[in-house]
Amino acid sequence: TVWSTKANATTNTTVAALLDKGNLVLRSGSGASNSSNFFWQSYDHPTDTVLQGGKIGWNNSTGLNRRLVSRKNAIDQTPSMYSYELSGHNGDTSSVSMFNSSKQYWSSGDWGGQYFSNIPESVGQKWLSLQFTSNKEEQYVQYAIEDPTVLSRGIMDVSGQMKVLLWFEGSSQDWQAVYTVPKSQCDVHATCGPFTVCSDVPSPSCSCMKGYSIWSPQDWELGDRSAGCARNTPLYCNSNSSGVGGETDKFYPMTSVQLPVSELNVVRATTADECSLACLGSCSCTAYSYDQGACSIWHDKLLNVRQQGNSVLHLRLAAK
Repeated sequence: TVWSTKANATTNTTVAALLDKGNLVLRSGSGASNSSNFFWQSYDHPTDTVLQGGKIGWNNSTGLNRRLVSRKNAIDQTPSMYSYELSGHNGDTSSVSMFNSSKQYWSSGDWGGQYFSNIPESVGQKWLSLQFTSNKEEQYVQYAIEDPTVLSRGIMDVSGQMKVLLWFEGSSQDWQAVYTVPKSQCDVHATCGPFTVCSDVPSPSCSCMKGYSIWSPQDWELGDRSAGCARNTPLYCNSNSSGVGGETDKFYPMTSVQLPVSELNVVRATTADECSLACLGSCSCTAYSYDQGACSIWHDKLLNVRQQGNSVLHLRLAAK
């Protein structure tokens, strides 16, 4: 056995049925086919996809938490790092996107009775609406398409964006995204992996920093960029920053960027040269930034560098 519903069936007349809305259920073979007779249903385990009628949220009675979890890449169904879920079990409720179940990088804002505060455009839309339900038994959010004959699905994409897709007949014969959050790919935490630069230009949105190359081109092509880029030449790492023949590591200025959100240290330095020496003095330092007397240095992986900002990041590279 490689998979089981682990359902607690209380009858010997159990049947499996694929309902018209796409819900695969295990239910009693006798009696009405309503949810009270379901021993198990796929709507309670949505993986990376939810269909119209499916719920994202909690069942207060059973403790079940329905959430979307991205897959590893375009062909590997292994659960990955991004999730879309309901937040605020004991207070104000919002739908959020999470990285590794710990880092929130997008929120719908709180439900105000008609819409979530950060997506007021969902009100009055004829093609798509978001509905939130809260009662003693459940708290959940659903999407609804006005035309029930249109095929649709909501997914937590490999990219970390939650999307609602519609199937368009005719010449296109393809799925088209009609709702995407966050709207910018670069707003997704670690979307390009370490030592990369994200740009809002649609394609390519991720590129390696100078002196780095794609760690796994195969995964990259399949949409999994979590490994990011790897250094082409190892650093000459020495605490006294003195290399053979007087050579040391050097710095490459990356201009007009948004600085990394990964952990940084602020050190004392009165000049840019002092700041660069502080970085060279640590084997793990990978970059620094000096601005108006403030010296910031970053260690190890650099994440979420964005080609849209007014800062200069000095990237540490090997002398040769």
